[in-house]
Amino acid sequence: MIAAALLGGVAGCGGKQHHGLEPAGPVSLTVTGAGSALTRITTGNEDEWRPVLSNDLHMLLFEVDTVTRGYGGQQNVRRAIVGVNPNSPTARTLLTPESANAGFPSWMPDSHGFVYSGDSMGPLAVLRTVSDTPGSAVTMVVGNQMAANPSQPAASPSGKYVAFSTQMRGAAWNLAVVGIDGSHLTVLGEGAMPAWSPDEKKICFVRSVSGQNQLFLMNPLTGGELVQITNEGGNGGPAFSPDGKRIVFSSNRQGTGWNLYTVGLDGTGLTKLTNGEGAALRPHWGKDGWIYFDWSAAADGTGTSDIWRFMPVGDASSAPASAPNASALPPSSPTGTPSSPPGTPSSPPGTPSSPPPAAALPPSSPPGGASPPTSALPPQYPAPKKPKAKK
Repeated sequence: MIAAALLGGVAGCGGKQHHGLEPAGPVSLTVTGAGSALTRITTGNEDEWRPVLSNDLHMLLFEVDTVTRGYGGQQNVRRAIVGVNPNSPTARTLLTPESANAGFPSWMPDSHGFVYSGDSMGPLAVLRTVSDTPGSAVTMVVGNQMAANPSQPAASPSGKYVAFSTQMRGAAWNLAVVGIDGSHLTVLGEGAMPAWSPDEKKICFVRSVSGQNQLFLMNPLTGGELVQITNEGGNGGPAFSPDGKRIVFSSNRQGTGWNLYTVGLDGTGLTKLTNGEGAALRPHWGKDGWIYFDWSAAADGTGTSDIWRFMPVGDASSAPASAPNASALPPSSPTGTPSSPPGTPSSPPGTPSSPPPAAALPPSSPPGGASPPTSALPPQYPAPKKPKAKK
């Protein structure tokens, strides 16, 4: 599930001390020569992850796990979306309902609202807020009746579409695109974790190849033009650079935890960004040039996760992005019958040409307590983890 209610008020969550923007301390995480100014944004004993910065740079959203006490003192673990000033993150604003689960935030291009996956309107759905303020009105983009367990939404740069992951036949994870008004749902094929290119012409996503998650590119409205851009280790959480020329992602290819890398759209120019034996996951390349991510000291992702950032330098840096060219966008929302999975991907030599079923993508686990079946939850990486209960 996804979710959370905040203890101790909006400015503090569950008693955790939020000392934001601290220099990297004595932990086993460093940046390579391709990065600088490694900074921890949050600290403490709560889990926080999946940071995303608004296009106008005014607010950083991320998920936080918290605990409330129910009838008879029972602890209920939930996940919520909170917002902070990225340069002064000590004061927090709870942006999703206390009684509901919410996660996977993705900003709308105008920075006044965001889409996310949550259950405040019933079964898991992709929802959209109409503002970035607490108690904002919420509309449904796509519900569980249209697409089973819709999750991992990503709003397109123009705001016309939302890409997301959905379960097919109760197991396999597939990518889908829908109009922001919920119209013209199109299934693109096997995969998860979609990310849009700034020009809206490509989606980067994850698909399982011989039991390992690899990164692919495809046309987001047709499912065609499929290209595989990684073929080593396990990979996840792709995000485009602001100029659209590179992709940042997390990988365990060196076998000593999960670290961040960038790569060109043709699969060349692989550059390692972080060094550590923990888990650096779910990167987001902000319009301010910083790469935001969550990090846990445990390589399997079971340790406490905090939000970090660093500035890429040299060949790994990115020029500011320009607004999407409206004339280059398709004239209408995707139409027609949902497509079947596209053909054989273009792969490096020696890479299996036919990926196994997407069911090999690992589903997440519920964060403790009574919760829906695991099959109702979106895929995660690396291993699922349970948040810690607060005392």
